[in-house]
Parts: sequence; C-alpha cells; structure tokens
Amino acid sequence: MLKEFKLVDVSSLDTPRTPASVNWELCVICQDRKAERLIYPAASKRHDGGAGYKSLADNLLAFNELGKVLGVNIEGLDEGEGIERTLTTRQAKWHKSCQVRYDNL
Repeated sequence: MLKEFKLVDVSSLDTPRTPASVNWELCVICQDRKAERLIYPAASKRHDGGAGYKSLADNLLAFNELGKVLGVNIEGLDEGEGIERTLTTRQAKWHKSCQVRYDNL
C-alpha cells in the first residue's frame, strides 16, 4: 500500500487577524462555520455561567506567553479592558473542539 503525503501551508496560521476581523457570531477561536454546536456561556443558567469566559481568557493568555497560540486573534479579543471582559461583553461563542486546544488539562 502506497502512502500519500500532503503538504499543508500553515504560514497563514502564524499571521494574526486584524482586530476588526473578529466575527462575534462565529467561533472566536477558529472563526469558521462548522456543523458543531457553539458553546455560549452567556446563555448558561448556571450561577457561574461566565466562568467559561474567564477560563478561556486565562488559558489563551497562558498559551500565548508560551508562544503556542496559532491562528487566534489575541489582539482582537481584547478591546481595552482585557480578554475576559471583551468575551463577556460580546457574548462570545466557541466550538468545544477549538476550546480544548487551549484547555488547562
């Protein structure tokens, strides 16, 4: 059986998007439309519903310090008062499959 290899250009993943390019109706991590349901902490009925925004913001910042955030517009997620505040104010959404890339587990 022959193996096939595919070259993939990942250079575009290293180029951050401009802040204006964040579409808050899409996943804030991948900015793509997928069949996967979006997680929407603002709609949570739990008493700590906003905790998802805090943990994602903290994890993105920690991964960013390690240089391990690729394809995510970190600058666009902070509109001046911190990422957590922006995510909360904008009622950000994301795919679980995207969020787990920046999970603390």
